[in-house]
Amino acid sequence: MAIALPILFHCFANTVAYADDWVAERLRGSVLVLQEKDWAPLQRGDIVSDDSYIKTLGNGRVTLTRGAEAIDVSGHSMIQIIDRNGEKFTNVHQHYGQIAVEAEKRDVKHFGILTLYLAAVVKGTEFVVRSTSAGASVSLDRGQVSVEDPNTGTYVEITPGQSTTVDPSGRFEVAATGGATLPVIRNADGNAVNGKPDRDSRGNGKANAGGNGNGHGNSNAGGNNNGNTGGNGSGSAGGNNNGSTGGNGNSNAGGNGNGNPGGNGKK
Repeated sequence: MAIALPILFHCFANTVAYADDWVAERLRGSVLVLQEKDWAPLQRGDIVSDDSYIKTLGNGRVTLTRGAEAIDVSGHSMIQIIDRNGEKFTNVHQHYGQIAVEAEKRDVKHFGILTLYLAAVVKGTEFVVRSTSAGASVSLDRGQVSVEDPNTGTYVEITPGQSTTVDPSGRFEVAATGGATLPVIRNADGNAVNGKPDRDSRGNGKANAGGNGNGHGNSNAGGNNNGNTGGNGSGSAGGNNNGSTGGNGNSNAGGNGNGNPGGNGKK
């Protein structure tokens, strides 16, 4: 599963910042911005224009602020902020790495993080998103985050003490600590797919409309799938697939590709 993220090249300028501008407030190490077709150093106080790509190297870290909101980008990360004038929703495309977000509290969902494997949407909260080739995860300090697989509609609502991880096959795993209840994974129809929540435990599940799955198997629309002890299996529409003990089976329709804007990143 992959999500195509379009590459747009824009410039940035160190000019007067307006209320809706993102500004590099705190910065250390090597932080780069894609300017035209080349990576250029980002400086403290620079304004990050819409659609700009920001990349940190291993020793780099930058905090981008806009009013009361902040995006803290850790080392070995790359993001793109989509925040066009006149729109009331901010999208951050996180190609890889880790970011911590502090989003202003509002009555409507207005801030989203999109990775290769999940989308996290909030009304206002503090949360951390990690994205690698092995999957993506979300945890939070306060508020509530809705985490969804954009391809299937499977989702989970998490609150403080809860976290969720989505692997490349779209399989959700949830966890709870500190006495928090285990969040419930739901399919696109709102039906629970990971059973009754327990405290301080872990659970997993994935189900889509029209699919049947047993054990730890995963099923996609129109497909039948059986998973045996310790095995995972995925079936595509109209196909059948079985997973054996300790084995994994996946079937995909179409192809997957990776793209590197400026030499780094997954798309």
